[in-house]
Amino acid sequence: MDKTRKPWRTLVILAMAVVVGATLFLFAAFPAWAAQFFFPFTTLQEFNEGRFYHTALALNGDGEVRLLPIGLDQPWQPGNNNGLPPRAGLATVYANGYLYAIGGDEYLGSEKRDVFYSQVYTDILTPTGRLADWEPTTALPSDVYPEGVWQHAAVALVFTDTQKTFLYVFGGTKVPSAVYTDVIYAEVLADGTLGEWLETSPLPDARFGHTGLVLSDTIYVIGGADLSGLSRQEVYYARPDPVTGAISAWSQTTAMLPDLGVGGYHQAAASFSYGRIYVYGGSTGTSGPTYSPYASFAHPEPDGDITLWTLNLEPLPVSCFASEGAAYRSGLLLAIAGAWGGNTPQGDVQVALADGETGQTSPWYATIAMDIPRFYHAVAQDDAGFLYSVGGTLGYGGERINNVDIASPYGGGGGGLLKTKADLDAAVSGAPIFAPDGYYTSRYIDVRVIDEPWYHAKISSFAWNTTITDSEGMTLSMSYRYYSHTYPGGWVPWSDPVLSPPGVNVTTTLDFPSGTVGDYFQYRAFFYASRLVTASVAAMTPYLNSVQIGVLSPPDLQAMTLTVLCESCPEVIPVDQPVQIEFSGINKGSSPPLNFYAAIFYTTTENYTPWPPDEPPGCEGYNPPTVTCPLVLPQYRSDYLEGLPPYKMQTVYTFTVPGEYWLVAQVDYNNTPLHSAPRYDIDEIIETNNITRLQVRVGFKRVYLPLVTKGWQ
Repeated sequence: MDKTRKPWRTLVILAMAVVVGATLFLFAAFPAWAAQFFFPFTTLQEFNEGRFYHTALALNGDGEVRLLPIGLDQPWQPGNNNGLPPRAGLATVYANGYLYAIGGDEYLGSEKRDVFYSQVYTDILTPTGRLADWEPTTALPSDVYPEGVWQHAAVALVFTDTQKTFLYVFGGTKVPSAVYTDVIYAEVLADGTLGEWLETSPLPDARFGHTGLVLSDTIYVIGGADLSGLSRQEVYYARPDPVTGAISAWSQTTAMLPDLGVGGYHQAAASFSYGRIYVYGGSTGTSGPTYSPYASFAHPEPDGDITLWTLNLEPLPVSCFASEGAAYRSGLLLAIAGAWGGNTPQGDVQVALADGETGQTSPWYATIAMDIPRFYHAVAQDDAGFLYSVGGTLGYGGERINNVDIASPYGGGGGGLLKTKADLDAAVSGAPIFAPDGYYTSRYIDVRVIDEPWYHAKISSFAWNTTITDSEGMTLSMSYRYYSHTYPGGWVPWSDPVLSPPGVNVTTTLDFPSGTVGDYFQYRAFFYASRLVTASVAAMTPYLNSVQIGVLSPPDLQAMTLTVLCESCPEVIPVDQPVQIEFSGINKGSSPPLNFYAAIFYTTTENYTPWPPDEPPGCEGYNPPTVTCPLVLPQYRSDYLEGLPPYKMQTVYTFTVPGEYWLVAQVDYNNTPLHSAPRYDIDEIIETNNITRLQVRVGFKRVYLPLVTKGWQ
């Protein structure tokens, strides 16, 4: 086997750097095995790769997991709006690190076609400085929207298979002359600009004040009002072509939105959570409207159709109109600003906790409101969970604004306690409230140190660090599983949960039995709070601060010193006289119970390596080595444990033929006893440090004469 190099997993190298840096304070008490590799999970970015159910991220240190706050952690903060003009009735979407503001009006009756975009600096974890200045990009086409548009909808759809992203715009209106069926789309380019707008299949009917969202590569256009200004209950859906972005046709879902008896679906809010679409609030239309406080949800079929809408048992506290919907993937629904209890804009924000099994929600609670009331604004959410409210108006015919307000998804970080304004008799004003229980599941973690199909990792430890400030009021327990090629079906069943002890920054470590083989690892944290404000909310939360998975490193046999001892050595080795050769090596990794082999060769091949096909004359096959093979000294042992002192070889050898040679010393493992040295099939953490070389001269000393030239002054 050629062992000159092995591909190293970048993840492991990065993980080691993180252990030394960001999590040193946390894992300083862990056993520091020289033979372990650690895979740490401690930052927002690392935890964000997992799945949340009624749990959320926090930013007290470099990132933690906790129970989901029912509400926003910190006040809305102003974002960068440089370059963005005032707009109402616009559409806003997020795609590939950019935020887009599309159309809308500058004042009532002055609809626009322009599109602006801003880069989102995803490495900045605070609202301040997260947005770049806004710049114009490809405007909506004049042949589709000759006089501009407002109360339209837009979505962005990312196709992972084709690595293409398209931005879609649906319908809308021009006051008072037109309502559109048009659907247009443009490709999102790498620099954030938009390509050419193209027309595709129109909506079956004209719509404005509708809602658009994407779920599982399917676009849904929900509710809105028709040419007569009346609310509609139809829902249309389509799946664009992932290569071209075109939509071949729209379908209407089997089930229409429920008939509520009051209110409708013009300017309703919508979001999705756990595979369900939620629609809440809305009006009966533009003439003498009534407004809805109700919420409904549906779980689309695999083909995208919706066959049933279910009325949520918990209505909004009051009716809601021209609000904006959003949801965190952990199950928190939001209705952001809009007109509450009538048609006057407010800055109130309501939240509810969605149940992943039934779809029903908790009661709705008021959380941190916006300072400036607004409706006909637009809200988008980025991949990290930051919410962006863009534009809006202070009244239907009132002043348009260009405000960009941002809500951070992370608590802590100097922001203090959750400032939820829940109207609960038992709650202290301004105190935090959380989901009463929830869990967090990590992604599948590849713990193979060497990225080769024949290599299987040996799991040695699993450790986590927690903060539990009330031993009677909260618990956090951890469970794990791993994938082993030796286990039927691959995945070993989930372990029983292990309770974490109370205290601040307390580390719990589980050591695995020797020989536990697992190429992938996954853990799950269960959060529970027993000190409840009501039956559906808790007053405190435990924190999962960090996680660390240890695996035994492969062997790392390293060749060290190689010397020749005699009176004239090492400049010249005498012929036909015995000299002493000394060699040392060390094992810096783990050691399998296999055949350890060390050897010293000499050869005239400068870069000789003692394994096939690099075999000098007389050494072909090595099975067994012939007497003419320049094998000075072989030594065998059954094992060479990590942490032992350097392994030393000493021998006396007589060179009989003058010449220039290379002494080559090697240490390695031989897995198969039938393979004679130096055939090796044990792979190591570093495959390039098993050999050391020393150039020697036998029987003569090279003399360098001065260079003599003629004819030069």
